[in-house]
Amino acid sequence: MDRNMKKSILIRVVLVLALVGAYLFVSNLNKPSGNQGNKTVTLEIFNIDEENVFKEELKTNAETLGELIDELNENKAKFNLSGDKDSEFGRYIESIEDVDNGSGFWVYESENNKMCLAEAFCPGIDALVIDDKDQFNFIITKP
Repeated sequence: MDRNMKKSILIRVVLVLALVGAYLFVSNLNKPSGNQGNKTVTLEIFNIDEENVFKEELKTNAETLGELIDELNENKAKFNLSGDKDSEFGRYIESIEDVDNGSGFWVYESENNKMCLAEAFCPGIDALVIDDKDQFNFIITKP
């Protein structure tokens, strides 16, 4: 190889490495920065008839709602999730154990979570940062 060809290849390699580094830096900025430390978070689940079928206060160090659900699922799979935690949209709730969702789908809301209030809706479970004393209601939307 001549000198110009080596220089051209080296420039391309450096450019690709710079682009990969920039992508990793920007994608890291978009990840939610959670609140670390002990928290108590309340989860309530309502069936299709809007009856409360589950209510529990959970002690956790989880930073996101997705991490809290993962902790809850460690002992017994309560939430069936689909999707990929690291994707643009994260995971979503496909089903909740022993609760028939009819032909609706699961959503959740919070009247006191800072992110839900600031955005006027709750973002995906893997992007939703939780705080101490947060409460989340899981409900079924009817078609």
